[in-house]
Amino acid sequence: MPAANSAFDPPRASSWPASHLFQTHVARPIVWEGRMIILQAWIQPESIRRGEHLGVRIEARDNGEILIREGLNFGPVWGLPGDQLEFTPDQIRVNGQTFPRPPGAPADGSIRLPADTWYVWPALTAQVRGVELSTVNQVYNDMAQVSRRNLLGRPFTHWFFRPQTLP
Repeated sequence: MPAANSAFDPPRASSWPASHLFQTHVARPIVWEGRMIILQAWIQPESIRRGEHLGVRIEARDNGEILIREGLNFGPVWGLPGDQLEFTPDQIRVNGQTFPRPPGAPADGSIRLPADTWYVWPALTAQVRGVELSTVNQVYNDMAQVSRRNLLGRPFTHWFFRPQTLP
């Protein structure tokens, strides 16, 4: 799995105020898997659809056994607000529709996504030593539940007439 990368940090207002405004309200460049991807920063949460890719912010967390650094994730949306997700060893069911279970996803249980929460599976590299796999899976599952404030945007299909290809 690809490692999480830090979001592009726009220049501060003292260097060029228009750059910061552009990157927070129009187009946000991020580096993902060594490639630059330009995200639409003005995303309307109601327009998000299952299967489309989003850039999302990952908040730092420490549960005592696992430390997650803040950064970003870029991946497909599996669940929308209010969706019921059920996990089995082979698949994930979203409102009854089945999908293959990716590595690291929970193998059992279910969740209903609260309002203003999307399910975007984190694409991370983990080095696990001395921690139960179920604990790692629970941390991943928690990170996959993304609130509105952590949505960064969806990729433009074209940027200055050049198509953007997703990793």
